[in-house]
Amino acid sequence: MKYMKAELARIECDNLSWMYDFG
Repeated sequence: MKYMKAELARIECDNLSWMYDFG
């Protein structure tokens, strides 16, 4: 697995905020 769980959690958080900004 290339990313650590903390990194994945950060990316997922960024994706959620991106979706909220968009919608």
